[in-house]
Amino acid sequence: MRSPIIWRLVTGTVVLAAVVLVSFVSPAFAGGDEEEFLIQHNERKHFWFPQDARSLGMGGTFVAVPGDTMSVYGNPAGLAAIENLQLRASYFWDKVSGNLPTGEPSPPVRPSVEERLHGPSFLAAVPNPFFPGAVGLGFGNYWFDADDPSDTSGHGQTYLAAYGYPLFDNLFLGYGFGFLGQEQDRRTNVAFKQVGGSSDGRLYSHRLGVMYMPVECVSLGAMFTYGHGRTSRSLLDGGPGFSADHDFYEGRVGASWQVLEKTMLAADVKISRADIDSYRYIPNAIDVGEQGDVFGVGLGVEQGITDWLCVRGGYRFHIDEYDFNSDLGSNDRITYQAVSCGAGLKWRGLNLDYGLEYRDIGDGDWMNVLSTGWGF
Repeated sequence: MRSPIIWRLVTGTVVLAAVVLVSFVSPAFAGGDEEEFLIQHNERKHFWFPQDARSLGMGGTFVAVPGDTMSVYGNPAGLAAIENLQLRASYFWDKVSGNLPTGEPSPPVRPSVEERLHGPSFLAAVPNPFFPGAVGLGFGNYWFDADDPSDTSGHGQTYLAAYGYPLFDNLFLGYGFGFLGQEQDRRTNVAFKQVGGSSDGRLYSHRLGVMYMPVECVSLGAMFTYGHGRTSRSLLDGGPGFSADHDFYEGRVGASWQVLEKTMLAADVKISRADIDSYRYIPNAIDVGEQGDVFGVGLGVEQGITDWLCVRGGYRFHIDEYDFNSDLGSNDRITYQAVSCGAGLKWRGLNLDYGLEYRDIGDGDWMNVLSTGWGF
């Protein structure tokens, strides 16, 4: 008779081996496009949310995973399945790299550039003592710096609030609101004179989510996000400034399946659209806006080895089309893959999780997230 512990160990080993194998194979598909850095950098301008080690380790899947604090920044409907107070703290490290167009001379010189990001986040989910459902609150902060010619640096912070309501025993609804503030500073020396500028952004997001459980072991989820806001930029030398209006739309659908007592599969599909109507004042307004479209698929698996240990694996596929409607950029399309893995420990209500993702884009970009949580 097959031992459950041995079976789980074998399954977990297969999951990790598959992730490692794909991580070595995937660099062969790296695009090497000239604007990989700009596309990754600009995507963060559209309503950045904190990262969680469990979700990252499972390919970024979260739309149909109920009863987890990930629902604070993910599908708010999942909060309706939370029955006790949950707290979560995370810290992430990320690297974004590629080539940067400079616009001069012609043809453009495109130096390599690397941007480093890191920061903490805190999430809390609290069941409502008076009405069905649960409230979720979150805060995240990050800092970044790049070794580009302008020595770009800055930071951002996001505040989140969400509520999940059980319409029926197997049908949940949710709403979430988010605020993102960003500041960026760019300075460089030209002919013994410091030039550059700073930008400031205030962005708001609204999320509507639904989660349905046709049977106890299967969850289906969907969510829609709309974001809007404004960014302004001023220059040190008194040159032309910028202002930009942001609009962001994203739809996600997903499913999770508790195949066995300690084995869960999850999948997400997303489509998003970002529009930035930006103007340069010189003194006449010139449109230098941006438009971006993203299609992504995420797959994840979580395998329990024992009552206190589990392993995770994930895969993401992304298609990003971006139109840099300015003199420094162009239209570009990049396709990349990402593989992830992770592990989780549980002891007396305390969880410790780690997630690692490799993206075959730029020079090979990595993200690490460490999370810890408590359930009461």
